[in-house]
Amino acid sequence: MSLRTSIQRYEKELVAVLLIALLALIAWVVRYWHILDFGLYSDDLTRIPHAFTISFDQLVNTLGSFYLVDVPHGRPFHSSFIYVIAYVAGLIDGISTLYLIGWVIYTINIVLFFLLIKRITWITFAFLASFLFILFPADTTQIYITQSFGIQTSLTFLLLAFHAFLSNKRLIAFLLATLTLFTYESTFLLFMVAPLLGEAKGLDLVKATLKHSLIVVAILLFVLFIRGVEGDQRLLEVGFPSMILLPLQHMVLGPVVNLLTYVYRPIEVLFTIFPSVLEMLLESSQLIGRLIGFSRLDGSIAQHPGMRPELIIVLVLAFGLCAIVLIVLSRNIPTLLEKENAHEGSDLYRSGSQMLPKLKRLALTSALMLVLSYPLIIVIPAFTIRGRNTRVHFAGVIGGTLLVAIVIYLGYLYIKSTRGRVIYSLLVSLLFSGLIASSFIIQLDYANAWKYQKSFWRELLPLIRDVGEEDVILVTPDGLVDSWQISANTWNLPRVLPFMLMYPESWEEPPRVYRLSEDWQVNLLGSEGRVNLDEDSTVAPPSYYRTSDPANVIFIDSSNGNLVRINTPIRIEGVEFTPKEFVESEAYDRPPHILYELMQIESNEAR
Repeated sequence: MSLRTSIQRYEKELVAVLLIALLALIAWVVRYWHILDFGLYSDDLTRIPHAFTISFDQLVNTLGSFYLVDVPHGRPFHSSFIYVIAYVAGLIDGISTLYLIGWVIYTINIVLFFLLIKRITWITFAFLASFLFILFPADTTQIYITQSFGIQTSLTFLLLAFHAFLSNKRLIAFLLATLTLFTYESTFLLFMVAPLLGEAKGLDLVKATLKHSLIVVAILLFVLFIRGVEGDQRLLEVGFPSMILLPLQHMVLGPVVNLLTYVYRPIEVLFTIFPSVLEMLLESSQLIGRLIGFSRLDGSIAQHPGMRPELIIVLVLAFGLCAIVLIVLSRNIPTLLEKENAHEGSDLYRSGSQMLPKLKRLALTSALMLVLSYPLIIVIPAFTIRGRNTRVHFAGVIGGTLLVAIVIYLGYLYIKSTRGRVIYSLLVSLLFSGLIASSFIIQLDYANAWKYQKSFWRELLPLIRDVGEEDVILVTPDGLVDSWQISANTWNLPRVLPFMLMYPESWEEPPRVYRLSEDWQVNLLGSEGRVNLDEDSTVAPPSYYRTSDPANVIFIDSSNGNLVRINTPIRIEGVEFTPKEFVESEAYDRPPHILYELMQIESNEAR
C-alpha cells in the first residue's frame, strides 16, 4: 500500500489528530502562555506547601483521613487528587510542574469533549465547539491549581461517563458519573441528558430518558444523604426552604449570566484597553452610568494599565488569524460538508438544511445541560462574574459552549453569499479575538496576584521578626493592591505564615496574619479591651476567628502603599489600645519554610 493510499484511507483520523494537536496548542496559548509567572493562590497557599513537604507515609495517612476521618465537604477525591498530584509535582520541580500537569488535565478534557461532539455530530462542528470550550468566559479559574486538580477531574469523569454510555457500557457509565459527586458535584446532573446524545427517538427516547433520570436522582439522593451523615456543613447550614429555592434561582440566573459573558468579556477588554471610552460613557448619561455600575464593567479596570500593550497585540493578532482562517473556510463550507459526510454508512445529512434536525435536538440537549449545571452549587451566587467563585459556572462549560457553537454554525449554514460569509466571519473573529484577549486579562491578573503576594511578604517579614507564640499581625487594607480574578493577600492569610517561616513545634498556637476588613475600626475593639477577630473585623476563615490581648497584637498600617509597623498607642472609635512594640532583643531570624523558597524571598530582603 502506497503512502498516498494510506493517507487517503486514514484521512479523517489524521485530520482529527491534527485538530487535537491544534486544540492542545490553543489551550496552552489561551490559558498557560504566562505559566512561568503563575504562583499559588487562596487554597493553594496551604494545600500545595503541605503536599510539597510531607513524606510518602504522611501522604498516605492524609489521604486515609479524607476517606475515614474528616471528609472535606463530602468530596474525598477532590482533596486526594490535589495532594497526590502536588506531591508528585514537588518531587519533580515545583510550581511550573503543577501548571504543566494542570494543562495536561485541561487538554485531556478538551480532547474528550472534542471526541464526544465528533461522535454525535461532525468534525467541523466538534472543532468549533472545542475551540469555544477553551475560550469559555464565564469561569475564570481554569488555571487555578485547586480547580485544575480538584474540579477539572470531575469533568473528566463526566465526559468519560458520556463516552461509556454511548458505547453501551451503562454500568461503567453510572460508576464514572457517580465519581463526580465525590470530586466536584456540579457536573453530576448533566449525566441526566445522556440518552439524548444517542440515536433513540420518539417513545423509546422518552422511556429511556425517564428510566435513566430516575436512576440519576436516586444516586444523587443517596450520596447527599451520606454526605449529610458525614457532616457536610454546607448542606446543614443551608436549611429549608433555601435548599429548594436556591437551586431553582440558580437554574434561572446561572444560564443567563453564563451566556451573557460571551458579550461581557469582549466589552471588558475594550474598556481595559481604552479606559477613556469607559469614562466617556459614564459621563454621557446617568442611566448608562448606572447600567455600567450595575454590570460591574467599571470593576478595577483602572488598576491594570500595564495590561494594555499586551492586550492590544493579542487582540490584533487573534483577530487577524481568526479572520483569515474563517474567511478561507467559509468559502469552502459546501465542499467541506459534502466531503465530510460522504463516507459510507454515515448517519449525517448531506446539506445544511438537512442538518437542522440534529442541531435542534443538540440545542435542546445543550440548553438542558446548561440549566442542570447550577442546582448543586448553592453556596455561591449564580451571578458571580469575577474571581475564584466563578467556578459556580464551571459545569456550564458544556451547555454554554454548545449553544454558542450552534448559533455560530447555523450562521454559516444559512448565509449563502460569499460576501455575507466574509462579513459574518469578521464578526465571529471579533468575538473570538475579544474572548482570547479576555483570557490574557485573566492570565496577567494571576501573574500580578503572585507579584502582590511576594511583595507583601518581603515587606512584612522584616517588620515581625520579634513575633511570638499566640501573636496576631493585623494589616489594614487601605494600601493593599487587590487583583481582579484571583485573590491576593486576603482570606487565607492566617494560614500562610507557618508555611513561610519555621516556628518552634512546642508552640501550640503559631502567629497568624490577618487582613482587616474595610470597616474594621467599628468592630475591632470589644469588651474588656480585647481585640475581636471575626467576620465584622477581618477577612479570614471562620475557624480562625478569636479574641486577642492587645499585648499580642502587631499592628501594620498599609495606608501609604507601604507596610509600616505602628508601635505607638492607636485610638479607634474613641478607645485607645497599645499594640505590641518592636523589641530588637526579642527579634529572631526563623529558618525559612517552603513558601519562603517558592516565593524566592531573598535573605537580605526578608531579614
